[in-house]
Amino acid sequence: MVQHKLFVRFKPDVTELQIDHVCQSLAELAHSLSSIPAFRYGTNISPENLNKGLNHYFLLTFKDETERNRYLIHPGHKALQEVFDPMIDDIMVFDVMV
Repeated sequence: MVQHKLFVRFKPDVTELQIDHVCQSLAELAHSLSSIPAFRYGTNISPENLNKGLNHYFLLTFKDETERNRYLIHPGHKALQEVFDPMIDDIMVFDVMV
């Protein structure tokens, strides 16, 4: 399995309503695709202050790298990126085999 992890800092002018909309849109896309058996998102709650300003987290789990790669070029993912990318101040993507 592949875990596709995104750590995000949204731009300061992005509202909570906009963030909620993006989170819900990504959740809907993830749940509509059989290639994503698990999806989670949330905000940082660590008291260690080691998040480097990245305070939102998204985790998409795929069966394998092939399924992850298909998702990356999926029209729904591409459409969501067009909305999501202008809102992002910084992002780190980290994929791991589990």
